[in-house]
Amino acid sequence: MAVGEQVFGYFIPTVNLMGVGAHKEIPNQVKTLGGTNVLIVTDAFLGRPGGMADDIKAMLEAEGIKVSIYAGAEPNPTDINVHDGLKVYQECGADMILSLGGGSSHDCAKGIGMVATNGGHIRDCEGVNKTTKAMLHLSL
Repeated sequence: MAVGEQVFGYFIPTVNLMGVGAHKEIPNQVKTLGGTNVLIVTDAFLGRPGGMADDIKAMLEAEGIKVSIYAGAEPNPTDINVHDGLKVYQECGADMILSLGGGSSHDCAKGIGMVATNGGHIRDCEGVNKTTKAMLHLSL
């Protein structure tokens, strides 16, 4: 390798469901991955009362899966968003994170998952190969 070259890998176990009606597959996917207690990470719009997050929560609960919702993902999520979501994750005892929405929800969910398994603060993860433990299941 030449001076200054750096090689690194990036691996986070995720499942992405896309397309019309993809949400109907969420309960099966959660069960396939062994989830029994899910934290949905989303934004204020999708997480509003009666919104899509509530619809997915009802679908999962109908299958006997516990669900909590964190609707605090903001555009370009901050460390505060991640740690507020981590607090909800810890309080509800989730064993899986489901990200609902766009890139900001996904980024926030990934941050919550990294800190949930590695401890510390999300800022500790800045850089290359900073996490040492595998992240819990994350569905996007």
